[in-house]
Amino acid sequence: PKVFLFRQPGPGSELVVSGDGDAIIDRSLQHLVKRGCRRVATIRVRGAYSGLGSSHFERQGLSFRPQWMQVVERGDTVVLGSLLPLLMDYPEKQRPDGLFVMDDSLVDHVASALMAMGIRIGTDIQIVAHSNWPVRTPCVLPIQRIGFHVGHMLARCVEAIDLQRRGQKPPQVQQVPALFEDEIASL
Repeated sequence: PKVFLFRQPGPGSELVVSGDGDAIIDRSLQHLVKRGCRRVATIRVRGAYSGLGSSHFERQGLSFRPQWMQVVERGDTVVLGSLLPLLMDYPEKQRPDGLFVMDDSLVDHVASALMAMGIRIGTDIQIVAHSNWPVRTPCVLPIQRIGFHVGHMLARCVEAIDLQRRGQKPPQVQQVPALFEDEIASL
């Protein structure tokens, strides 16, 4: 018995457990809209959330600018020091007022770059950031975190393996929900 994490199902009968990628995008953009954002940018790592596109923004009534969807290489955080100033190089009423940081390894570097530019997080720009739950450290900046609970994923994997061992067929694809920090706290 086996289960794959965050993998596209192949031609065989591969079982996959993953986070609900569309839900994390939609919920994050909805949160930013509720906070008054109308111009939202995204930063993600290559290979993750590659399905992100204009339709996600349009569903939320947000304007879409392809140049505001930035992709960096995994582990290449140095580039954020020059990328963020370019992303924010618009007059105040035309630059992004919301930012979805789609990988938790980028959050500290993005926040540092914005603060070095004098941009106030929570005032000048609202940020939603991907996070893997559980997280033991609180966020000291006004950044809303959303993500997938590793415990939920592990439970689904173990359940799928147990079903296979008993000769039963689990669902080929199972997705765990995207949860905000306050939703995790209430579990």
